[in-house]
Parts: sequence; C-alpha cells; structure tokens
Amino acid sequence: MKKKEINIGILGLGTVGRGTLKILQENKEFIEQKIYPKKIILKKVADKDKTKILPDEKFYKIFTDSAEEVINDPEIDIIVETIGGFEPAKSLIIQALKEGKHVVTANKEVITKAGYEILKLAQESKVYFLFEASVASGIPIIGALSHSLTSYKLKEIIGILNGTTNYILTKMSEEGK
Repeated sequence: MKKKEINIGILGLGTVGRGTLKILQENKEFIEQKIYPKKIILKKVADKDKTKILPDEKFYKIFTDSAEEVINDPEIDIIVETIGGFEPAKSLIIQALKEGKHVVTANKEVITKAGYEILKLAQESKVYFLFEASVASGIPIIGALSHSLTSYKLKEIIGILNGTTNYILTKMSEEGK
C-alpha cells in the first residue's frame, strides 16, 4: 500500500528556513491539490539555536536542536536543507541521502563545491537531490534544460545567472555608472 502522506523535515531556521515554513503553511492546500491523494506533513524542524523558536509558536512541538534527529527519523521522506554555508550542510545532505531521503536545498556553496559528489550519491541511493532554487535566483532553468530542451544539443549557456550580480548591474546601467 502506498503512503498517503509526505513527511518533511527542515534543517535551519534562519531567513530561508522560516520562509520555507511560511510557504508550506500558506500553500498547504494548493500543494496537496497537486499531489492528491497525498498530504504533506511538517514532521520536524531543526536548528542548533534553541532561541530560534518560541514556546507559543505553532512549530514548537516539532522543534529540535539536533539535525541528526531529523535525518534519522524513519518517517521523514524529504529533508529541506536551509542551513547555508558549506559545513555542516554538506555532511548533513550526504547523511540524509545515505538514509534514503530526498533532499532539497538552495545552498549555492554546497552545489558549487560538492555538487557532482552529491548528485552521484543521490543517483546511487535512488533518491532526488533538488537544487534548482540555488541556480539563477530560482528561475526554473534546470527543469527546462533537463526536460523541455532534451532534443537540442546545447553547447553552452552564456549569461549572468546570479540574482545579486544581475541586480547590481541593472542598477549601474539604470543610473549610468
């Protein structure tokens, strides 16, 4: 019998982690319409800083200061890594993939320094490693390249695919600097 729910664990409660919580909370019904008959359940949220969550917050009961507790929970299907930086994010992603969990991240540094290693491990573990949000300011370019343009033989893509750099260059151009 197929599982009727998708259990999610989030690592990190900084700006991106809290934003992810908010999106999952505000768009729960919409997401569930897309994956019907399955339901999404936010199972655990981890941050090493216990002060990041207050006792009166909705997610207090599922909060832990142990990322390993989230990764080792056999009920969790998807890990969303929002810690940022290279370590411990890379090690936690690798640990999650080895545990057979799908991983989603927007972590540019991990992708840049260890992307090949992580993608290879995900393939060997038969799980997904999704990182599109870390590329081109979240423009769905990876999906387009891997699915929509498969019949084309692309040799290269040239451009600035970084939101911050694009913003700075646009401002400089607009202001004549």
